[in-house]
Amino acid sequence: MTNWELGHSSPNFRSLPAIIDFLGYDPRPEAVTFGQTLKRYRKGKGISQGELAATLRVDPSTLARWERDERLPGCEFLSRVQEALRAR
Repeated sequence: MTNWELGHSSPNFRSLPAIIDFLGYDPRPEAVTFGQTLKRYRKGKGISQGELAATLRVDPSTLARWERDERLPGCEFLSRVQEALRAR
């Protein structure tokens, strides 16, 4: 954990849920954009892009574009994303 605290490395995303649970809060910076929000949610849950894409019923490349803020989801997909984010 010391290397993480010093900014020399970061924990594996699959370890993040346990770290967040242990600390009682999420120590990562707040998301600013829609894409950052998706990525922060996904990594905080310790799931891959493929796993979240399957949950949202979208192609993984579509989710990747959303996370990079290259595109925003349309109405149907946006409601799926919002539902997933609310289920935190």
